[in-house]
Amino acid sequence: MKAYYSENRLVNLSDVDYNGFLSPYSIFRYFEDVATTHATILGVGYQNMIKNNLFWVAIKTIVKINSFPSISDNVIVETFPSEPNKLRCDRFYNIYDFKGDLLISAKTEWTVINFITKRPEQIRSIYPTNVEYELDKPRIENEFSRYESNIDGYNPLFKYRVKSTDIDLGKHLNNAEYIRIVLSSYKTQDLDKYNIKMMEINYKSAAYEKEELTFYKKEDGLNDLFIALNSDNKIVINMIISKEKK
Repeated sequence: MKAYYSENRLVNLSDVDYNGFLSPYSIFRYFEDVATTHATILGVGYQNMIKNNLFWVAIKTIVKINSFPSISDNVIVETFPSEPNKLRCDRFYNIYDFKGDLLISAKTEWTVINFITKRPEQIRSIYPTNVEYELDKPRIENEFSRYESNIDGYNPLFKYRVKSTDIDLGKHLNNAEYIRIVLSSYKTQDLDKYNIKMMEINYKSAAYEKEELTFYKKEDGLNDLFIALNSDNKIVINMIISKEKK
């Protein structure tokens, strides 16, 4: 069994931003969807895992964007994991147009948490043993950044209270929702000046319904850096958005 899955998708109205391009939020949703489907095929999907009090948790994600598909475009979304080590596993994603051009690539680092013990489980013991991991597929080469551990040099941006509609199956703020929340801090007139080329997010701790998060921002050239703190001043996420001028 090859550790690979792909599907064709039509970029729908609900997937695009105000300019008609696939939104960064929808990119993360696409990746969540194909990863969930593939994990189920491999026997490590939600229903299989929850029976053993286990849950997949994303630790870091990096997305590199060559170009955004438009509304009504047909795209191919593929995903494949690397061979897991003891506690961590990388999963890769690519989005192509129907000509075969690579539009978007990404990598997420995952771990598995036991709901009862609140501790990581060994991934090697969870994945099936008959999986072929070596694939001749493009994979993102970028390493994850070294994320800052304090808000020195950052400016307060806004506060956000986690809503019931933000919550996912893990009973915490969904990973993709952070993208939507952070991007809501930009005005359309500012977004029109730049193309987003890369997004990175480091999930430090979970946020739960009714929690109030405070978001901070620091600008470093064409890189916008964000940190979100909870009410205990604990970092929830670090995020980097890299842009280029149009």
